[in-house]
Amino acid sequence: MSLKATLTFIGRTTLLFVFVTLPVLLLLALLLEIFARLALHPSDIPQVYFDNGLGIMYESGQKGTYVKGGVKEINAKYSINNSGWNSPHDYKEEKNIDTKRVAVIGDSFIEAFQVDFDKSFPYLVENKLKGAEFYTFGHSGSSLAQYIQYLKYAKGNFNPDFFVINLVDNDFEESFWGYGRVDNWSVIREGNVFKWILPQKPKNLAVKRILGRFALVRYLTINLDFINSNSIVRKLFYLGVRNSPPEPIPDIQMEEFIGYAIAEINKITEGRVILILNSASGYQNPKFFIYRGIVKTHASANNIEVLDLEEVFENRDEVVWPNDYHWNRLGHEIIAQEIQKIVQKVFPPEPSSAAEYR
Repeated sequence: MSLKATLTFIGRTTLLFVFVTLPVLLLLALLLEIFARLALHPSDIPQVYFDNGLGIMYESGQKGTYVKGGVKEINAKYSINNSGWNSPHDYKEEKNIDTKRVAVIGDSFIEAFQVDFDKSFPYLVENKLKGAEFYTFGHSGSSLAQYIQYLKYAKGNFNPDFFVINLVDNDFEESFWGYGRVDNWSVIREGNVFKWILPQKPKNLAVKRILGRFALVRYLTINLDFINSNSIVRKLFYLGVRNSPPEPIPDIQMEEFIGYAIAEINKITEGRVILILNSASGYQNPKFFIYRGIVKTHASANNIEVLDLEEVFENRDEVVWPNDYHWNRLGHEIIAQEIQKIVQKVFPPEPSSAAEYR
């Protein structure tokens, strides 16, 4: 084929793509987007931004409905308050003298998009106890290292009287730099000390913000959980956000980190804290059974109480969503009963108001 013929072919192919193929693809995408909005009930998702001190945060004042499962297995309302957390009320620095403020810290289990924003266990307890005020600080993808920074943030800005921290299976390994999200706080071991690494802004944050506005994208990634069900898509979605672990963390190093973290928690909270240890059943990480024992040992050494959900949940399958490992409404109700007992023990009601606690 001559040069002239080659250029002619390229020109015609380019024109065909620009004036035929591309418009057809755009029209198809538009029709799919309209169909998704009108017929598929796509999940809402709150917009995020990067905070230099805490990493990824939700923009305040957003409301929506989180939907997961093709038939809306999970269909729960969320409400992002003035401080960027999923809560039925705004947070304020000042506190009434007769109010006991409890800070609850964790990851997606405390963020609790899987139940209505006023039906997660902290707010179920808040509605039961007069004079108790719960502030939750939960964000999906957080780790134990991130929780310690949330602790400092909560104490410095809202002065809680008591703290609750929920621990799950991936909180430990993902606290190490190179093993978790780069937009979280993390640690590395240098000699005999742990050095803190600041969160880094994800490279794909702007793209994800744009894609999050499309109903079809939200339906595929949240409703159908396409990201986590497809390893290739998962790697692309978390490109520049979640690291791939190079090798397992030595057991002795992990034990030392857990001991260090619990000592830090005890120091920051001045002992006014309880740890919730999530059930190990159903998790694929066999190390979690080991980590749970280490947590209990170091918590005991620091006189910190541990609420072990392995002992609380009689049947774990009944308290989590069938296609999602997070607690369902029953799970939150059961945990609320246990936390209510603990708060009443820490802050006994006045005799005249004891009836208010029942």
